[in-house]
Amino acid sequence: MESSKLLINQISLPSLGIGTWSWGDRLFWGYGSDYGETDVARAFEAAVESGATFFDTAEIYGLGESERLLGRFLKRTSQPVQIATKYFPLPWRFNHQAVADTLSDSLKRLQVEQVEIDALRLGLDLGLTVIDTAEMYGDGGAEKIVAEAIATRRSEVYLVSKFYPHNASYKGLIAACDPKATRSVIALYLDLKRII
Repeated sequence: MESSKLLINQISLPSLGIGTWSWGDRLFWGYGSDYGETDVARAFEAAVESGATFFDTAEIYGLGESERLLGRFLKRTSQPVQIATKYFPLPWRFNHQAVADTLSDSLKRLQVEQVEIDALRLGLDLGLTVIDTAEMYGDGGAEKIVAEAIATRRSEVYLVSKFYPHNASYKGLIAACDPKATRSVIALYLDLKRII
């Protein structure tokens, strides 16, 4: 398979990525009855051998089984593999600790150290110029991750963040943007918050 070559940081990405929702998902895809881990492992190996080394997963895919499978398969290959995973914002997980715990669980299932901050930094390297977050995502936890990722490159990014409805007033807006506030992530400044 032909790989698309990116000139930034000499990163080579495949022209085809593999979605892994069906890997481990019993409810929608019949994992365990129509096919199993051996079949999925063969699909992973065939993809990697063919040059398709980018895999998209999520904690919700197979209730974490997709990430667990990918974590096991990653240990069996010497090829560099890129993984994208996603956090599902369930209504009872809108606080900082829930986001941190959920992401930590994803990293354990994938058997990797870190993905989100490196992914944001890579996005900057590839020309990402807008980051959209919100104070309600993980009770400010998402903003803290963004702040860490862009700390030394703030001038390269147009940063947008959304407010809780109870901060939708002049005083609430000022308080939410206050660099001394507890959750004030991005003490540097938020572009859209700043113009009001």
